[in-house]
Amino acid sequence: MRLGARWLFAAARDMRERNKTVLLQHGREQVGQLIEREFERISALVTREPGRLTPPCKRKLLGALDLLEDHFAHLVAFRP
Repeated sequence: MRLGARWLFAAARDMRERNKTVLLQHGREQVGQLIEREFERISALVTREPGRLTPPCKRKLLGALDLLEDHFAHLVAFRP
């Protein structure tokens, strides 16, 4: 009986760890897709309607986009 109980506890622990890993991976994928959609949306706005943005605003937005792209590339490169 003790052997069976230990086996069940070990199986439950393994399942919790696997579920945690799967949920974390799923969350990372969702965040990555969300960020990618935002990049596409902002890029479309900047390229489709550049006249609506003032030059200082456009420079600031493009600088922020460059920073975000660099940060995102760094995160993808060092994904666990």
